[in-house]
Amino acid sequence: MPTRTAAPKRPLPSTDDATRRVMTQPAVGLADVAALLGVSHATVQRQAAAGTLPVKTVRIGQRWIATSKSVQELLDIEPAPAKVSA
Repeated sequence: MPTRTAAPKRPLPSTDDATRRVMTQPAVGLADVAALLGVSHATVQRQAAAGTLPVKTVRIGQRWIATSKSVQELLDIEPAPAKVSA
């Protein structure tokens, strides 16, 4: 029987990229949450599955996403001010 090899690990996004997505998108992937919390993607995924991650998460198929608003509140990040058109 052939042995299974683990999928190659993808590096976490930079904290700058993750912060930009949290500020501009309504929801982000768990890789962004992991980068901002300074922990591994596996840790965040395990906590999401157990329901112990301190942000609101939703599972869509095989993918977990977190609401940007809950990540902003956890990390005490101020939302960007809305641009006013002249």
